[in-house]
Amino acid sequence: MQLYEANGGKLTFNDCLKLYARKYLRLAPMTYFMFFLFWASTPYLNDGPMWMNTKTLFWECDRYWWAQILFVGNLVPYFTEVTLGCFYWGWAMYCDLQIYLLVPLYAIIYKRAPKAGIALMFILIIENIAFTLVMSHEKDFKAGLLAIEDYYMFSYVFNKPYTK
Repeated sequence: MQLYEANGGKLTFNDCLKLYARKYLRLAPMTYFMFFLFWASTPYLNDGPMWMNTKTLFWECDRYWWAQILFVGNLVPYFTEVTLGCFYWGWAMYCDLQIYLLVPLYAIIYKRAPKAGIALMFILIIENIAFTLVMSHEKDFKAGLLAIEDYYMFSYVFNKPYTK
């Protein structure tokens, strides 16, 4: 909003790129550090109560390491098991960056027509709820921590940006 107002009600393509770059530079160093540190060190963590599970933390990194670098690890591969994959717990940072891509568009809409911006916000909230309800009904998800369908909830609902 400050950038929009400072430019006299305009938000250029370069301004958007600066916003994206700033967000990326805040998230990327620590995400990459954690990813590469743990990917390199987990083969050597083989003495402890969970040593057999350490291999599963980076199970598919030989094929999908590039998705972690591009911050699309929650979308590629689309189906990710909750305890397998390649750096599967990075989904929160990926969703944060993916949702942030909409911020300049929302700022422009809100500043030009505040009522339309608020209406868009409510529409997105309702869409989020409706999408999650439809997906839960379609996949027959059950409520509860020990439901067998929870295996699929992580991949279809929890780690995707369109359900946030």
